[in-house]
Amino acid sequence: INDSYIPSAADFAAGSVTLRLAGVHPQAVCGNVSNTVVITFDKKPALAAVIGSPFDVCGTTANLNAVVPTQGGTGVWSAITAGPSIADPSNITTAVSNLQFGANVFRWTVTSAQGTCAPSTADFTINRTTAPVVVNISPNDLCETIANTGIAQSVDLAANYDNLINGGAATVVTWFTNAARTVPVADVNDEDVSNGEIYYVRVSTTGIPVCSSDGVVNFTINPKPFVANLTPSLCEDVPG
Repeated sequence: INDSYIPSAADFAAGSVTLRLAGVHPQAVCGNVSNTVVITFDKKPALAAVIGSPFDVCGTTANLNAVVPTQGGTGVWSAITAGPSIADPSNITTAVSNLQFGANVFRWTVTSAQGTCAPSTADFTINRTTAPVVVNISPNDLCETIANTGIAQSVDLAANYDNLINGGAATVVTWFTNAARTVPVADVNDEDVSNGEIYYVRVSTTGIPVCSSDGVVNFTINPKPFVANLTPSLCEDVPG
């Protein structure tokens, strides 16, 4: 038995419709029989979509962002890249952690309410930037300017040591006088350095986002040879 049925807008809105299949004997000798068929309509959501991908981060955590599924559909995140963790896979803006260096790919999959329609997917990429190189150094190439002071005057910190600290990379070295790195050196091109003095440096990338690594520089100032002018008085051994 073949027949056709075209659902109405009201049927779609209701979510289901009940049809009755009736069997009628052609000679009306036997009684008619019937049965019902319930057709459920699964509304197809809009295609999966994400917002703001790709973007770059320095650290190991970030947030994803997807468009809310339509037509009662549901969405779930999955990690395509091995390693990262997803806090709440059903949350469109869930937090993710343990990001790996390079591209971290996550997939947003949208499924219809009844699961009958084919799912759709959209990928979200977070690029974790490699932290800049920083080398802790202990320079001992300076000599005190005035003997017995232990101070090397007018040292050009940037010119002499930046390339040693950042390995010659195209990064920015900032010098500080405190471990919290809140007090910068007043003039990195003209600094008086004391023996045993420790400076705190921060090496930063120049792009967006700005990623940084911290290091320390510990100076040893070499003593300057001391010479005193003398005017000795001597007594002759033999008179005259």
